Amino acid sequence: MHKKFLEKLPVLIFTFFPFSARKGTTAFSIEDQVLPTVKQKRGEELRKLSIQKRYDFHKQFLGKIEKYFGNHLILKEISAVTQTIISG
Repeated sequence: MHKKFLEKLPVLIFTFFPFSARKGTTAFSIEDQVLPTVKQKRGEELRKLSIQKRYDFHKQFLGKIEKYFGNHLILKEISAVTQTIISG
């Protein structure tokens, strides 16, 4: 995995699907398939990176007042996946 490259990408959410060779396809006969345990580990690393990137993005707005569709919002707290927004 090219972690440094992914860390620099200006995206907040990674959507990924581990490759799974299907019987009867050309991919099924490819030698040196990636082991399921390696796929699982890489997937977990991508999930963690995605959560961290979202957190870092939302963190920059903590305590700031932002105008959003005509309303003023203040980001009060951040959890790993969601954020609590107080509108007024």
